Amino acid sequence: MTRHYSLLACPFFSLASLATGQTTHLVGPSGLPEIRDAVAIAAPGDTVLIEPGTYAHFAANVGVTIRAITPGTVTIAYAPDFAPTPCGVACAVAEGRPRLQPPSGQTLHVTDLIFADNTASLSGVPVHHRVAASGRVTLDRCEIRSVAFALRTDNATVHLQDCTVAARGGASGPAAVFAINSDISIVGGSFYGAGATGQPPSQHAGVAILLTGSRLHMSGATASGGSPAASGQGHAAVSGTFSSSVWISDSTLTGGTNSCAVVTQGGPLRLSRCTVLDGAGSGNCWASPLGSPMLGIDRPEPLSPGKATSVISITLSLIHISEPTRPLYIS
Repeated sequence: MTRHYSLLACPFFSLASLATGQTTHLVGPSGLPEIRDAVAIAAPGDTVLIEPGTYAHFAANVGVTIRAITPGTVTIAYAPDFAPTPCGVACAVAEGRPRLQPPSGQTLHVTDLIFADNTASLSGVPVHHRVAASGRVTLDRCEIRSVAFALRTDNATVHLQDCTVAARGGASGPAAVFAINSDISIVGGSFYGAGATGQPPSQHAGVAILLTGSRLHMSGATASGGSPAASGQGHAAVSGTFSSSVWISDSTLTGGTNSCAVVTQGGPLRLSRCTVLDGAGSGNCWASPLGSPMLGIDRPEPLSPGKATSVISITLSLIHISEPTRPLYIS
């Protein structure tokens, strides 16, 4: 059956960057032992290819492409052996974050990596593995799970395609994506706040996508807010504060118990062809806003190892496209 979708992206993400790669660095049994070793010697435009295995968390402060050779076989986990020495309590609190932070003018591409949900103890402080991003970053077919905020962005421009991002929590209810002063574009994928249906139970619920002074453009994705394990207040699939802007099309948004699916404060909200499922007991939620002109993202062909790939933003006005199996790619 043919499905109809619109592709959605954001005006800030007008990329024409090519993942051409000047030099390829191999990580794994046949190459360098850790991803951090390859990133340390990489130059902008290089490619880091990773063989199957589990590797330590890393910081990437250069615009390179980091890619698993075989999708679904590369796991990144927090490794306390790589923590700064000495590392006191204040240091430990800030640990556990692979940092994706290319400098201005560069873009970091991350493809087919699994960021594991693991916790370690450092200086008596539990350190939760999660991902932090700033600058221009793309995440393609990645999986990020954490007991804390799974993906936090600060002053960043981040594009996610076909990713799964999920948070779980005990004493707190973290969001899957927590964006601060950032521009986020999402095409496809699934996002789960702590306590969302199908995820581990959580003492407190969390928002799937939490925006603070940020912009979200999302298409063809699902986002689910969490419900607490016991009775109580659930959370939205998408929550925007401090005049955050939200544009969503062709997506399914599910609110937790007693919560509307989408909650915004003061910023523009546009939904088009979405399935909005407000949580049980949420009361009277707003009516779905009318659709409005949106922007589209065109990736001419899927990412492929060894081939140049471009990501370009184009202006669309609620265009429908037809594609029988993978409706989020156009060629």
